[in-house]
Amino acid sequence: GSTPGPETERLSTTARSVQVGAIDLASVPLTEITNTLPQLVRYLAKKTDKEIRFELVGDDLAVDRQVLERVSDPIRQLLVNAIQHGVETMDIRENAGKPPTATIAVRASVKDNQLEVMVSDDGAGIDWEAVEYVGRSQGLLGTDDEATPESLRSLLFEPGFTTVQTPTELVGEGDGLADVVAAIESLNGSLHFESDELGTTVTLRVPTSRALQRALIVRTGGQHWGIPEAAVLDVLPMSQVEFLDGEGRSEIMWREHRIVVTSLGDLMGQAGGGDKVVIVLSSRSGPVAVGVPEVVESRDVAAKELGPLLQGPSHLTGAALLGSDRVVLLVDAARLAEQARGFPAGGSERARVLVVDDSQGAREVVAGVLATAGFATVKASDVPEALEILSDKIVDAVVVDYAMPGSDGISLIESVRMSFGRVPIVMLSGVATEEDQQRAVAAGADAYFDKADFREGVLAETLQSLVASRGTEEQT
Repeated sequence: GSTPGPETERLSTTARSVQVGAIDLASVPLTEITNTLPQLVRYLAKKTDKEIRFELVGDDLAVDRQVLERVSDPIRQLLVNAIQHGVETMDIRENAGKPPTATIAVRASVKDNQLEVMVSDDGAGIDWEAVEYVGRSQGLLGTDDEATPESLRSLLFEPGFTTVQTPTELVGEGDGLADVVAAIESLNGSLHFESDELGTTVTLRVPTSRALQRALIVRTGGQHWGIPEAAVLDVLPMSQVEFLDGEGRSEIMWREHRIVVTSLGDLMGQAGGGDKVVIVLSSRSGPVAVGVPEVVESRDVAAKELGPLLQGPSHLTGAALLGSDRVVLLVDAARLAEQARGFPAGGSERARVLVVDDSQGAREVVAGVLATAGFATVKASDVPEALEILSDKIVDAVVVDYAMPGSDGISLIESVRMSFGRVPIVMLSGVATEEDQQRAVAAGADAYFDKADFREGVLAETLQSLVASRGTEEQT
């Protein structure tokens, strides 16, 4: 693609100003959901026979109405949990040497376009022994499985999990926290909690707007990735990190906790190494870290959906244009963290796909999507570069754009078939006719997709099938 000139940059800035103005108009005060919370606390305190002092801080803030609607139920659910499970009755508190009146607080703040809401209580903390007992009795934790802090934390977010034996008006079937974390993650946010004998604090962080989100832009393997800042707990130079020997995985010491660390390049199937920065992410099972070679910047991005052809069960939420045809792929931090936690040390073997497209943005999007679907990727901008890579590297499949300057994708297919045999080839196009499609198939394309194809995740699925079939053929 060509480099945008001053006029393009000016229009981009104007469009951004209009977008920010529209977001301001869509903002509403937090009081729309918090003004009923004192009444809710009084009602629940009476029902549970507890004396509670309620503190509310920061309800004069304004956030996007859609965000507010999504966080309303989670905040109320966390309050119910704090009153029902967190704080004790007056006599139990007095016997423990505590003030008979419990304190529950909701504190809201906004920083760098992130809404942070902390729900805290001064109760006795989570009963981890009870959590372990219920987890084993429900078969969620195997009899031989070790009850690690990670495994016990993750139990709290399992649908149907509760330490209360009989559902009541206040305590349902155990889906409360599962619903909370699902709602927060749907906003590209994060949920973090700390609990000890002095009480429990649950912190949820979400972008203040659905249209714009604050992302930490990192680069690995020549690809830009955007990590929602709502899920970032810390960013550290590799030189300041203490590495530990874990069981089959790398770990670091972070704030007196042992946490798993994995290279983002390994997770995304991209060779490169040379990680110089560690990013600590929040997840439902506790903090987890990923290593990256470079943190480029922190910025607001306007996320666009990838479209069904590229979308699938990967940990991508969309893409955003950085300018000059550069694209950043936005990751689902919760899925990324859980994948990092279970990723084997040293990574795993992946099929390598060559992505050929003259548009840098298109190359990055397709390669990034395939990386999160489990492929290693290499990229080429034209036919000569693609043929050079094929001569130099083992490639398991090729994805090629139909229309490219100088020579179209069909000439590449013909060259590949002549020199490299039956390597699977998939052609993509947004402009080709039915006649062009027939030419592609006649030249040797194994599959052909219009970029507007509405079948979800079909590109990655097709490549997985073609690579597996070729592997079977080579073994027979």
